[in-house]
Amino acid sequence: MDGSGVSPIQSSNQALIRQMIVNPIYGIAPDEKIIEIELQDLDKLLDVYEERLSEYKYLGGDFYSMADLHHIPYLVYFMRSSKSSIVISRPCVNAWWNDISSRPASVKVVELMKLKILFSFDEI
Repeated sequence: MDGSGVSPIQSSNQALIRQMIVNPIYGIAPDEKIIEIELQDLDKLLDVYEERLSEYKYLGGDFYSMADLHHIPYLVYFMRSSKSSIVISRPCVNAWWNDISSRPASVKVVELMKLKILFSFDEI
């Protein structure tokens, strides 16, 4: 995270989620130029993560921390998109994602996120 409290993946992924998932829900066409730019930024960031995760099990070292936890809400949606291959293609990042997303607390959070989305769809 930088001094703003926003993780690098949050910055990239928010724009991607908005363009690829939220906009279509509201009948707004995704902006392919924004998607392309944000995917390039995310690709570079994931290269850094791949290098880090080749040395350590988690982003902050050998112990699960808020640095890892903070990624779950953003990556849950991204991994359901057609662009998830940029995570899957990186062995260390993919192993890390599979690890953090399968933790019991993460599974619970994902279930609650599904409920929140369903309620959002009902309001549309």
